[in-house]
Amino acid sequence: MNIVRKSYCSEHGRGTLGNSHQSSERLAIISRGREPTEPAAQSCSTTQRSNHYPSRSPQVSPVATRIRLLRAHWKGGDIKVRANGNSLFREPGNRFLQRSPAFTLIELVVVIAVIAILASLTLSSLVKAREKAWKAVCQSNMRQWGLAIQTYAGDNMDLFPDNRDAPNLEYCGTNIIAFWKAYLLPWVKAKREAEKNNVLFCPTDRLHRLANVQEWLSETRPVFCGYFLLPNRVPYGGWDYKVGGIEGWHFREKLGGEFVNAPVLTDHMQAAGFTRVNGSIQVLNWLDTGVPRSSHSGEAGRPTGGNFLFEDGHVAWYKWPTISLGSAGDAGYLCFYKISIDGQ
Repeated sequence: MNIVRKSYCSEHGRGTLGNSHQSSERLAIISRGREPTEPAAQSCSTTQRSNHYPSRSPQVSPVATRIRLLRAHWKGGDIKVRANGNSLFREPGNRFLQRSPAFTLIELVVVIAVIAILASLTLSSLVKAREKAWKAVCQSNMRQWGLAIQTYAGDNMDLFPDNRDAPNLEYCGTNIIAFWKAYLLPWVKAKREAEKNNVLFCPTDRLHRLANVQEWLSETRPVFCGYFLLPNRVPYGGWDYKVGGIEGWHFREKLGGEFVNAPVLTDHMQAAGFTRVNGSIQVLNWLDTGVPRSSHSGEAGRPTGGNFLFEDGHVAWYKWPTISLGSAGDAGYLCFYKISIDGQ
């Protein structure tokens, strides 16, 4: 049986049967943005065909058809289409087929607003967590003071440490320096601001930690303390212990006396100001050259509250509105540590 292949040549050169090479050439020409040139007419040799194979109609490549449809649809546009087998790919830079990835102004504003809200919430939480941590450190310091005072009282007939050589409430005398060395922590002349974990100072009391570095301070004279140590003092001409009506808190000598429920040690809460004859007070400021005068200070240096140590060793936190003036100095100092207690 003789089987002879016959090529069918289109008048317009659209394709051939069984000739994939010509179809590939046409796709390459179209992908380069040019119209294919019409091939020269080819003579078709007449041969004897087998009766077993009937004649077949000319066929067009599906890829070429899709490309022609695209070019017809966007005629005149800057269309860049690449054919790979039966797949079409969009190339970057095509203004019809590619969408810009940039943010719109509204989207950008929304993102910035969300970030700002999240940052403010996180910052607020961090500030509250830090304040809570410093409050806990301060309470820990006071508990150590309470143990030291109770131990001293057990060794000295229930007496409080002697602080009668201190000139006013801001200082502790040489007897207290000796008490610190024996029962709590030795006082050391500082060359820089005391660390926040120093048990003699509240971690939030920066003013007195800075004052503690002054050159004239020594173990042979009164020094600054980071807390108000109230008991076993004596009246001092330049300090008014009576203005708050709690002078007995300062002059008690033994534990378990009349003022057993009164605090022994308190945070620093003080301001610059003066008292009037009618008993009212005038606060001038809560800051000293930009540094808060009080521990646990808030807005404009005003204290948010303070920790209080009692004779039995427990420590309690009191909010600011419940604390009032305890004593005042003639140099314009107002000290706040009076709280409501039984047996005052």
